[in-house]
Amino acid sequence: MKELMMNMAIENHAVIGDLRTTALVALNGSIDFMCWPRFDSPSVFASLLEPEAGSFALAPVLAGGTFRQFYVPDTNVLLTRVLSTEGVSEISDFMTLGADYPEQRVIRRVKAVRAPSSSGCIVHPASITHG
Repeated sequence: MKELMMNMAIENHAVIGDLRTTALVALNGSIDFMCWPRFDSPSVFASLLEPEAGSFALAPVLAGGTFRQFYVPDTNVLLTRVLSTEGVSEISDFMTLGADYPEQRVIRRVKAVRAPSSSGCIVHPASITHG
């Protein structure tokens, strides 16, 4: 699970959003920055700025895995693939969008593409102090 908590530089992040807010998804499958429910709201996850400021890590556990990110064409769906000699796994990330989904949601799914694999998940939201 240690590899799930590894901090990544800003250039190793992709963006998902719903026109009200966005999230930065790291190459290792962790949401490292997200304000919720709007851009100007407090951050729920902010480990990109400070390691203990919260994150949502989701990743398959594959030894020696190489990570690749890309968007499904013509969508706001981000795919993060983990390629290893042990197998291939994929994380899908997106936020619901439009009148059909008035409730805001972050949708995250991990699946094995080739060969079975286990996955790890750590949800550690930031502490929000209101004065």
